[in-house]
Amino acid sequence: MRGAGTIVPGMPLADLVAAVAAERGDAVVVTGPGAVAGALYQTNPESPTLYNMELAYATPVALGIALMTGDRRVIAVEGDGSMLAALGGLATIARYRPHNLVVVVIENGIYGTGDNSVPTQSGLGADLAAVALALGWPPVEVRRAATADELRAAIADEGEGPRLIVASVDRASYAPSAGRARPGLDVVESAVLLRRHLEGRATSS
Repeated sequence: MRGAGTIVPGMPLADLVAAVAAERGDAVVVTGPGAVAGALYQTNPESPTLYNMELAYATPVALGIALMTGDRRVIAVEGDGSMLAALGGLATIARYRPHNLVVVVIENGIYGTGDNSVPTQSGLGADLAAVALALGWPPVEVRRAATADELRAAIADEGEGPRLIVASVDRASYAPSAGRARPGLDVVESAVLLRRHLEGRATSS
């Protein structure tokens, strides 16, 4: 546990998105709800991505895809508030240990709603990396990243997974919810396109 208010300010959200886009290769990406979905769509719209999974579902869905696809890399990207709502998913990953799964947690200490003023439990002192260790993740598989370079290196690491990367992101880099970019397709459309992609079918509508 860390004391309240001790989250490292971290990188701007745009740097996190750029790092994921640069290092994903042909990986499937599943995003949680919020600003990251729209930002990734604007940066990397052509790659197989499932956008805007509901709160607490991005990592469990990514786990299912990783187990189904075998060797295809799968990256979950979701906020700390979303991850705190799905800690059972971290325990399940520790049990099944899919080697091709990377989970990036955006640790900004806020729920990305309204004017960004509602703190998550991480913002009040909880430590998701420590929680993962307590749930059975080996220390070598749990990383922290406070800069884009650190995040890129952690994603690019070809060692056996799964891997959890707790990425510190500056909450000041978030626009109010009403002014954020949104993906150009909804979660159902992106799910259909992703399924077609994984089946080797054309992804045009």
